[in-house]
Formats: sequence, structure tokens, C-alpha cells
Amino acid sequence: MKLPSAVQDPGGDIVLPRRLRSDQVDYEAELAVVIGRRCHNVTREEALDYVLGYTCGNDVSARDWQLQWGGGQWCRGKTFATF
Repeated sequence: MKLPSAVQDPGGDIVLPRRLRSDQVDYEAELAVVIGRRCHNVTREEALDYVLGYTCGNDVSARDWQLQWGGGQWCRGKTFATF
């Protein structure tokens, strides 16, 4: 899961925030699932009814924020604006 602010336009720049000061920013290709409507407590049988589509994603991470300052929580290194 990514925050809406982490989504970037195709071909848009990935901007490293000044406060980030990270030497450990990396990226990887991911399959992204686009959820098309609000859902809560969806059963396995209903799950695909909520999928709008699939696309490719460039998953960028600041590993030091994730591992050192985030206590191992992946969301700390993946929820900056533009990544």
C-alpha cells in the first residue's frame, strides 16, 4: 500500500526530499494492482470485483529510513512525496 502522494506521473521525476539525506535509495519493478472503489472486509470470492486494473510500478525505497529509523517498518522508507 502506498499513500496517494507517493504516486507519480509516468515519466515524472522522483524527488529526494532535502531532509532525506539518504545514500541508500533503491528501486525495483513491481506489479501494481489498482483498486477501483472503496472496500472493507471483502471476501476472497469478491476481491477481484474491486480490482480496476493492473500496471507496472517503480517501487522506490530509502532503505536507511526503513531499517534504521523506521524500526524495520517498510512504510517509513516508501512514503515520501513522489515515491
